[in-house]
Amino acid sequence: MDRFDCIIVGAGPAGIGVGIALQDMGLTQFVILERSEVGASFLLWPEEMRFITPSFTSNAYGLLDLNAIALSTSPAYTLGTEHPSGADYADYLRYFSPYCAKTDC
Repeated sequence: MDRFDCIIVGAGPAGIGVGIALQDMGLTQFVILERSEVGASFLLWPEEMRFITPSFTSNAYGLLDLNAIALSTSPAYTLGTEHPSGADYADYLRYFSPYCAKTDC
């Protein structure tokens, strides 16, 4: 039986962000549980739907992108758009996900 210091339920922005924060603190005995796949709810968005809150690549100025899930990241920089689609944002989540580092997602 596996033992974990933390169990995170859901691999959306909050779950992935908490996993990254735990890694940043040096904690490795955690698991992220996902019913389907990383960013699954974003993958259900209609193709034409976009984020209302824009992402800005302001990390160089010490400001966190509002849509970022981790320090020193920005969906705008990673995806090349200020208003990502649901599928784009799911890609961003998978790219930085510690869950994906442990599984094939």
